Amino acid sequence: RVVEGAPNAMLVSDGEGKITLVNAQTEVVFGYTRAELIGKPVKLLLPEGLQTPRAKTNQGLFGRRKDGSVVSLEIGLNPIRTPEGQFVLAAIIDITERLAAESSLRESEERMSMAADAANLGMWVWDAPETTMWVSDKWRQIHGYGPDEEIRYDDLIRRIHPQDRETVERAIADAFNERGAF
Repeated sequence: RVVEGAPNAMLVSDGEGKITLVNAQTEVVFGYTRAELIGKPVKLLLPEGLQTPRAKTNQGLFGRRKDGSVVSLEIGLNPIRTPEGQFVLAAIIDITERLAAESSLRESEERMSMAADAANLGMWVWDAPETTMWVSDKWRQIHGYGPDEEIRYDDLIRRIHPQDRETVERAIADAFNERGAF
């Protein structure tokens, strides 16, 4: 019941790599029915030819759906010893949407950087309440930060003259509260 109700795809394989149990989410992720998977090799879902060299670090893992499409995965493996032998419980997460969102974010950041560079602007973006900020290369140059140095909101505030900090922080708070520009 625990495996069946899990939000992630879960499957159990025996010592020979044959699937002995799957949950409903496994059917959703891969498009096969339980009957089609039980007794089949795990390689049906995780063909070796799809894996990248980073697969050993749980990155670059790919599965193949019944329709032949490829799905990006994150997999956790847990060995299980029973009187019947050694088994492996695999928790499988479809990360296709997450990777697409991360790629879209990187592309957006690259476009923002190109626009800031073209305009020769020192720009920054703060995604509150997170403390880290995106800043343009020109902003780094203006403020003396290195290219790989992490920029944090609290560091930025400390760079403001002590007599001006309260005014700046109030202006930022007002911009957030009114959803306006700063």
